[in-house]
Amino acid sequence: MINTMFEYDENKKAYKVTCAGALVGELYMEADGFYVFDPIVGRTGYWPAWMLRVIADKLEELNKEWTATVMADLMALDAEPLDEPEVLK
Repeated sequence: MINTMFEYDENKKAYKVTCAGALVGELYMEADGFYVFDPIVGRTGYWPAWMLRVIADKLEELNKEWTATVMADLMALDAEPLDEPEVLK
């Protein structure tokens, strides 16, 4: 498997995502507090399943604490979430 790396860029407040040394996108925090993946627009090639899983795993890691906070706040309001995220099960 080819190495996928996540390097935090303090200036952009985002993680650069590289695969085999090539920049493929970044992970950044959206206005709602959750990290998302933003691929480089116009990049050619394909996205194998293992690469998507590595990126998804990193997103789940980065979002785990905020997801727990949001879920706890919803529970305190007696609101029932539509679906409990897998990371909390």
